[in-house]
Amino acid sequence: MKKVMPNRITKHITLLLCLSMLSLPLHAKSFTSAKVISSAHSRSCLDYKILPNPCIYMYFSCSLFGGCGIKFTARDRIKHKLPDLVVSTFREPGDNPWTEIRLTESRIAKATMDNVLVHAFKSIDKGESVGFEGAGRENGHVGLGSIQSVKNLRFNETNVIGSPAPKVIRRTMKYTVPSIFGRPFLCKSTVRPLFPYMMSEVDAIAWRKAEVNMANTAADIARTGGRHIGSLSLNNPNGNTWGTVYPRIGFVYQTEPAKAAAVVAQRAIDIVSQPSQYPHIYSPYGYRGVKMFKAPPETYLCGDDGDGEHGPTYSNCTIGTSFAQWMRPANEHSKSWQMITPKKNSRCEAFGTTDVNWSRGKNTEDGDYAWNYWRQYECCKPGPGILLNP
Repeated sequence: MKKVMPNRITKHITLLLCLSMLSLPLHAKSFTSAKVISSAHSRSCLDYKILPNPCIYMYFSCSLFGGCGIKFTARDRIKHKLPDLVVSTFREPGDNPWTEIRLTESRIAKATMDNVLVHAFKSIDKGESVGFEGAGRENGHVGLGSIQSVKNLRFNETNVIGSPAPKVIRRTMKYTVPSIFGRPFLCKSTVRPLFPYMMSEVDAIAWRKAEVNMANTAADIARTGGRHIGSLSLNNPNGNTWGTVYPRIGFVYQTEPAKAAAVVAQRAIDIVSQPSQYPHIYSPYGYRGVKMFKAPPETYLCGDDGDGEHGPTYSNCTIGTSFAQWMRPANEHSKSWQMITPKKNSRCEAFGTTDVNWSRGKNTEDGDYAWNYWRQYECCKPGPGILLNP
């Protein structure tokens, strides 16, 4: 049988099809809690440091031959991050790429939006919902209600959910960190796993209506001159900015979908990490000042200062321990973002980089993105007695 060779035209068509397939946007994949936990095992994002000023504890100790007295011991003061929150952005209400959240909490949030908020904002003359649709998927256009569309005005829903990763990280990674005074230790996360700190479907009014945020926007501009994700200043007016933190809504003017999603994610974190951010509906996460925690009691030889320097003794003593910690405020300059999907990253970054290739391999057709957000902590390792210099 005669072998038929493809002609030159067929070869050209095949080549063009291959090139067009390579240039198509990606489809982000759904992910599970197991992927959230595995992606968070990053020493780079943990960013563990021992600070120069140790924590000093004072406690009362007695020994058989030495009598009783007050003793002092030092523990490391440490600083590191923990992947407390998962921030997801997506185009359609209720369509969170995190599988467990999409099948549970997202359904409730979507039902809340459909059954309460949409009906509350029915158009009087047409009986249609005003501005509560999901984002358009064609050519970067976003629908505004049902009457117009604006090119490169992109809209994203966002969810900020408590991560299940910190508890696992504290158990698995604490033995990999250095130590000077005391045992290896990581600060305690106060996040509630799988808890919805913010769901833009529930916050649909403030998330879609810039005018509702007008008071906060005006106050911020008056106080800071505006906050840009990226670089922009009077000396460099063109700069490199992906967008602004304010107004904190789901709409962003941006040519690249990945950067638009990043701006929206940063806005959501800015809301969640502060109290009293009206008119947004959310649960604040983070605290100010010093928090004291009780640690499990530790057993030392009587007369021991907890670091292995034993005096004469014939029995064990159990000493209660405690530790103090702080959570640093979130901001748009912190290298706290670690991408989970569509492109898994083992390192953390701050949004707003000048790298023109940042979006390569990240612009997705379905508009789904997710990041681990690592919160900054400082704490004193647990020690016996009273902490003198929190």
